[in-house]
Amino acid sequence: MPPRGKELSKDLRDAIIKLYKESKSQRQITKIIGKSPATVQKNIEKFQAEGNTLNKPRTGRPPIFPDRERRIIVGNVGGKNPKISPPKLTADVKNNIEKSCNPETIRRVLRKAGYHGRNMRRKPFVSKVNRKKENRFCKRK
Repeated sequence: MPPRGKELSKDLRDAIIKLYKESKSQRQITKIIGKSPATVQKNIEKFQAEGNTLNKPRTGRPPIFPDRERRIIVGNVGGKNPKISPPKLTADVKNNIEKSCNPETIRRVLRKAGYHGRNMRRKPFVSKVNRKKENRFCKRK
């Protein structure tokens, strides 16, 4: 099963192992550190099995764009040019950020930020003259 909570910091893991080496009980370590007994026990077991407290690297491909670059992409759509298409935005990213990617990657970034591609609804054009006529007609009744 994957871990459910956040990773412990390196300092906290080292503190648990230091207290363990000082022959403190798990219950005492729990009170000192302020973490659950299961967390303390898992860290001690990991240290006994592997001899270190390092976390294993994450599986899967790392994202192409880190958070900062994602915010730049979303900022281009949100403030500067809300009607820009993903292929054009891809070319813009290639020039500015100097990373090549697929337009679908840009779409994925935008969707995650809450921007979804929609076509505008077609509405009949009503000229100013006809609007005035319609307004007068409505007020007559």
